[in-house]
Amino acid sequence: MQKHAVVVMSMVLASLILTTPVYAKDLKMGTFEVSGSTGLSLNATTLEGPGGDEIDVDTASLVLDGKYYFVDNFAIGLTYNYLNIDSEFDGLDSEITAYGIGPIAEVNLPLSSKAALFGNFSVGVMNIEVDGADSDGYFWGIGGGLKYFLNDSVSMNGALGYTYGEFDDDDVEIDNLGANFGISIYF
Repeated sequence: MQKHAVVVMSMVLASLILTTPVYAKDLKMGTFEVSGSTGLSLNATTLEGPGGDEIDVDTASLVLDGKYYFVDNFAIGLTYNYLNIDSEFDGLDSEITAYGIGPIAEVNLPLSSKAALFGNFSVGVMNIEVDGADSDGYFWGIGGGLKYFLNDSVSMNGALGYTYGEFDDDDVEIDNLGANFGISIYF
């Protein structure tokens, strides 16, 4: 399943590169990009558990990226990911916190003077803490989306991404498909 997603994403990106208009919004060599985004999971949820008891789940996510464009429309940088899940069930509280850091590569595919598609890939180290017990591991992620430029220095971003993380504790892994919305600033 994961290999198929990577192949399909690569084919879509390749076809978009071949059909990019010449009047499009290019991100020039030497540009710095700083991005911040939050996931759709920033919410409070109440679920019904066994016996009709309620399970309260609060989730928050944050992604911060810093990238440098070494050539037009291709950047390499650093990404930081944070996820916090709090749950309460039958009087028991549980907290899961995960964070990761690692390199990210991104390709921008200009569509017009105001919009560009992008695709990215990241890998890195990750730590997860479940109720005070922690485990180290790794993650990789792939994603893509649309940047809408408000002006030459700011864009609003929407993206879909997949992240997989595996930890030293064999019973713990992260397998997440999600949507993020954020903003980028260009220098």
